[in-house]
Amino acid sequence: MKFFFLYFKPRSGILFPFFMALNKGQFGIQYDPYDRRPAWPWFVAFCIVIAALVLIFVVVRKKGRQIADKQAVATAVENVETAAARGRDAPLATAPPPLPATSSVMPESLRAQFAAAERAAQEANYQEARKLWLAVFQDPLLPNDARAKVEQQLATVTLPLLSTAAPMPGKINYTIKSGDAIAKIARNHGMTQEMVMKINGITDPARINVGHKLVVLDKPAFSVRVEREAGSVALFLDKGFVKRWPAFPGVGDATPTGEFVVGTREAPGRLVLSPLAINKAVGKLNLTGTHDRNPQRGAGKNIVMKNTDIEELVSIIPALTPVTIE
Repeated sequence: MKFFFLYFKPRSGILFPFFMALNKGQFGIQYDPYDRRPAWPWFVAFCIVIAALVLIFVVVRKKGRQIADKQAVATAVENVETAAARGRDAPLATAPPPLPATSSVMPESLRAQFAAAERAAQEANYQEARKLWLAVFQDPLLPNDARAKVEQQLATVTLPLLSTAAPMPGKINYTIKSGDAIAKIARNHGMTQEMVMKINGITDPARINVGHKLVVLDKPAFSVRVEREAGSVALFLDKGFVKRWPAFPGVGDATPTGEFVVGTREAPGRLVLSPLAINKAVGKLNLTGTHDRNPQRGAGKNIVMKNTDIEELVSIIPALTPVTIE
């Protein structure tokens, strides 16, 4: 006790009255200034008590978490079992929104494909999910009110395939050789530099090492379709739908129809479209971005997209990508 009296008494304003009371014998304890017993046993006992309290707190908290986790798991299992008894899958936290109510005319076989695609997407099996969603999308029995939902799902599962090293048809391994550059590798494989960097997690295209392996898409067959009346730009890969963005062509017939190719990519916000020989008379036009949050159709022939949308498109499609305006 002397250790605490000598150490805390002159230093702690909060503990000072308490120790003075002990010193005066108010609580039945009388401080003896000639007591020479060592103070370290008291200090050790104090540390043991504090450590025991901390240990009890940690154990109780851990047990509480375990109980909560078990309850959560039990609830999830109960939900799955209940859903299975009803003949459908239990909805997960990441489950897509349900089909519109008006799509109740969808055939049972198509509903089964729809459910299988949802399961694959929830399990992050994006390659299988894309295959299943495409089968649903291309089925002539798919109701029109469900088509937009399927398009959203296709974009959700396809973009992770395009922007990561996840396996998908057309992806190969490439070993960097002496004299290589990211732009050269991308050009030789029909990709954009942005996509090669994104797939492989490269932040600086100038810092690559000979012998390092990259994952690349080998000459992917991208194509773009601009729908003037609907006001949209749709991206396809191997004729399979990828994603749709809103777009704003010229009013009426100001934007010409026909076949074009991406002539130059002026990243991040503009594509120059060059007409093919069959409609060369219409001349070049631009697919360009705008800062306007609510863009409108313009008087010119150019096609306007929101900046974020065209930046995403430009990062995916390389030069010479075919573009159809209809």
